[in-house]
Amino acid sequence: MASDDKRQTLRDTVFKESFDLSQKMRLGMFSVPVSTAIGDDTYFKTKPARRDAEGNVITDPRNFTTKNPKKGNIDSVLFSKPEYISIGDPFKEPQRVPMRDSKKDGFKSGGHDLNFKPAKTVQRTVKADFEHMTDFKEVSKSRKAPEGGVITEPKNFLTSPPKKGIVGKGTTFTGNIEHLPDPFDTKKEIARKERQDHQSKVQDKPFSQKVKGIQTFATIKEVFGEDRNYPQKQPPSPKSPLMTHDIPFKPSNPPKRGYNKTLEKFPEYKEDPLKEITRKKEEEGSSSAKWKPTHNAKTVPTPSISTQYKNLKTELPSAFQKF
Repeated sequence: MASDDKRQTLRDTVFKESFDLSQKMRLGMFSVPVSTAIGDDTYFKTKPARRDAEGNVITDPRNFTTKNPKKGNIDSVLFSKPEYISIGDPFKEPQRVPMRDSKKDGFKSGGHDLNFKPAKTVQRTVKADFEHMTDFKEVSKSRKAPEGGVITEPKNFLTSPPKKGIVGKGTTFTGNIEHLPDPFDTKKEIARKERQDHQSKVQDKPFSQKVKGIQTFATIKEVFGEDRNYPQKQPPSPKSPLMTHDIPFKPSNPPKRGYNKTLEKFPEYKEDPLKEITRKKEEEGSSSAKWKPTHNAKTVPTPSISTQYKNLKTELPSAFQKF
């Protein structure tokens, strides 16, 4: 209780000092606004210690403890010792696959004086059926003179580098180039000559790629054998009609399409009917309530910068003293 009274007294003193301080003119023309964080401890919550009445730390009951799992391929790493059916049997080495092993002077045990050596292989030259012929013959020309000097070729042509610059004196082979006028309708004249040349080569009949029908050497009757005498075919007997009419059948005119396809010239104008909107009334005695979403999300005003920890500590250093 004494500590609570001391804290309350300290809070009242700090509040009075800060209130008097806010009434004074500071920072030139403006005054510092009154802090709205006095007495608010939401920014600096103290975490109570977990101690009992005697001062000892309150701990939770001890959790389950296990040992590290064992590793390996022996019986001690298993939960229980296994049993084997081979207990008491004599030891036998695994069977080995018979393989050829090298033995020094092993050929003597077989009754041989010397070790085996394969017969000598004689390389035989294969003669081709045709003589080899090259594509070309390389002729090597000797550049060495009988006296020992080097034979050189006659001197090649020499030219001066091409001249650079705009058309003028000394930039062309024949001096200044004479100006030749260019007619304005040169392009049209060339097109007209090409058209006249084309029309002069066109034949009387235009080109046609249609293939005319070509008859075969033998007619169809000769191929199928229709040129001989066959028995006359009997014509089918005429069938009497099921019903007789005075006038032959004539289908009706098909319906018209597009503009003026209706019986009248223009159809009668009809407006679109309006949709009646009626409020649905709840029936009396019905307990079906509509679902409504929750509205837990509420807006929170942005706190003032004067409530920041750094600004509060600068303006009111006495409120942040450690006791």
